Amino acid sequence: GGITHFNRTHSASYKNLLSLVAMYKNNGHVFRGAPNQDPSNKGVATVAMSVYIYYDEKMYIGSFDDFSVTDDAEKPHNMSYSFKFTARYEIELPQRGVDQGFTALSSRFGRTGL
Repeated sequence: GGITHFNRTHSASYKNLLSLVAMYKNNGHVFRGAPNQDPSNKGVATVAMSVYIYYDEKMYIGSFDDFSVTDDAEKPHNMSYSFKFTARYEIELPQRGVDQGFTALSSRFGRTGL
Protein backbone atom coordinates (compact mmCIF):
# COMPACT_ATOMS: atom_id res chain seq x y z
CA GLY A 1 0.00 0.00 0.00
CA GLY A 2 1.12 3.50 0.72
CA ILE A 3 1.19 6.70 -1.26
CA THR A 4 3.28 5.35 -4.12
CA HIS A 5 1.09 2.38 -5.01
CA PHE A 6 0.03 3.78 -8.39
CA ASN A 7 3.50 4.80 -9.54
CA ARG A 8 5.11 1.64 -8.21
CA THR A 9 3.19 -0.54 -10.64
CA HIS A 10 4.90 1.26 -13.54
CA SER A 11 8.47 0.71 -12.32
CA ALA A 12 10.94 -1.69 -13.92
CA SER A 13 11.46 -3.54 -10.63
CA TYR A 14 7.71 -4.15 -10.26
CA LYS A 15 7.51 -5.47 -13.82
CA ASN A 16 10.43 -7.81 -13.06
CA LEU A 17 8.61 -9.03 -9.95
CA LEU A 18 5.48 -9.73 -12.02
CA SER A 19 7.64 -11.67 -14.47
CA LEU A 20 8.95 -13.79 -11.59
CA VAL A 21 5.41 -14.38 -10.31
CA ALA A 22 4.34 -15.48 -13.82
CA MET A 23 7.25 -17.94 -13.91
CA TYR A 24 6.11 -19.36 -10.58
CA LYS A 25 2.51 -19.67 -11.76
CA ASN A 26 3.32 -21.64 -14.91
CA ASN A 27 6.33 -23.37 -13.29
CA GLY A 28 7.85 -24.32 -16.63
CA HIS A 29 4.67 -25.78 -18.11
CA VAL A 30 2.99 -24.89 -21.38
CA PHE A 31 -0.80 -24.99 -21.18
CA ARG A 32 -3.38 -25.58 -23.89
CA GLY A 33 -6.41 -23.21 -23.89
CA ALA A 34 -8.66 -23.08 -20.89
CA PRO A 35 -12.13 -24.54 -21.33
CA ASN A 36 -14.83 -21.85 -21.72
CA GLN A 37 -12.12 -19.17 -21.40
CA ASP A 38 -12.34 -19.40 -17.59
CA PRO A 39 -9.40 -17.30 -16.28
CA SER A 40 -9.16 -19.40 -13.10
CA ASN A 41 -8.55 -22.53 -15.21
CA LYS A 42 -5.25 -22.58 -17.12
CA GLY A 43 -6.28 -25.57 -19.17
CA VAL A 44 -4.31 -28.75 -19.68
CA ALA A 45 -0.53 -28.82 -19.36
CA THR A 46 0.69 -30.09 -22.72
CA VAL A 47 4.44 -29.73 -22.18
CA ALA A 48 6.21 -30.06 -18.83
CA MET A 49 9.56 -28.33 -18.75
CA SER A 50 11.85 -27.00 -16.06
CA VAL A 51 12.69 -23.53 -14.82
CA TYR A 52 16.31 -22.44 -15.32
CA ILE A 53 17.81 -20.02 -12.81
CA TYR A 54 21.27 -18.58 -13.40
CA TYR A 55 22.82 -17.28 -10.19
CA ASP A 56 26.38 -16.84 -8.94
CA GLU A 57 28.06 -18.64 -11.87
CA LYS A 58 25.73 -21.65 -11.50
CA MET A 59 22.71 -22.89 -13.40
CA TYR A 60 19.92 -24.39 -11.30
CA ILE A 61 17.34 -26.48 -13.14
CA GLY A 62 14.15 -27.38 -11.30
CA SER A 63 10.78 -26.03 -10.25
CA PHE A 64 9.16 -23.68 -7.76
CA ASP A 65 7.50 -25.15 -4.68
CA ASP A 66 6.26 -21.92 -3.09
CA PHE A 67 6.26 -18.19 -3.75
CA SER A 68 4.95 -15.28 -1.69
CA VAL A 69 4.95 -11.49 -2.01
CA THR A 70 4.53 -9.18 0.98
CA ASP A 71 3.57 -5.51 0.86
CA ASP A 72 4.11 -4.26 4.42
CA ALA A 73 2.71 -0.86 5.42
CA GLU A 74 5.46 -0.62 8.06
CA LYS A 75 8.07 -0.54 5.27
CA PRO A 76 6.82 1.93 2.69
CA HIS A 77 8.31 1.77 -0.81
CA ASN A 78 9.39 -1.87 -0.27
CA MET A 79 7.91 -5.16 -1.33
CA SER A 80 9.39 -8.42 -0.15
CA TYR A 81 9.23 -11.79 -1.80
CA SER A 82 10.39 -15.25 -0.91
CA PHE A 83 10.30 -18.57 -2.71
CA LYS A 84 11.23 -22.22 -2.39
CA PHE A 85 12.86 -23.77 -5.42
CA THR A 86 13.78 -27.43 -5.80
CA ALA A 87 16.86 -27.78 -7.96
CA ARG A 88 17.08 -31.14 -9.69
CA TYR A 89 20.37 -30.19 -11.32
CA GLU A 90 23.09 -27.76 -10.30
CA ILE A 91 25.69 -27.00 -12.91
CA GLU A 92 28.75 -24.82 -12.45
CA LEU A 93 29.23 -22.58 -15.45
CA PRO A 94 32.52 -21.10 -16.53
CA GLN A 95 32.99 -17.37 -16.11
CA ARG A 96 32.75 -16.89 -19.88
CA GLY A 97 29.23 -15.55 -19.61
CA VAL A 98 25.69 -16.84 -19.78
CA ASP A 99 25.58 -17.41 -23.57
CA GLN A 100 28.70 -19.56 -23.56
CA GLY A 101 27.45 -21.27 -20.41
CA PHE A 102 24.27 -22.31 -22.26
CA THR A 103 26.48 -23.83 -24.97
CA ALA A 104 28.37 -25.79 -22.33
CA LEU A 105 25.08 -26.84 -20.74
CA SER A 106 23.56 -28.02 -24.02
CA SER A 107 26.66 -30.05 -24.89
CA ARG A 108 26.63 -31.62 -21.44
CA PHE A 109 23.04 -32.82 -21.89
CA GLY A 110 23.43 -33.59 -25.60
CA ARG A 111 20.85 -30.99 -26.67
CA THR A 112 20.96 -27.89 -28.79
CA GLY A 113 18.76 -24.82 -28.93
CA LEU A 114 17.99 -24.43 -25.25
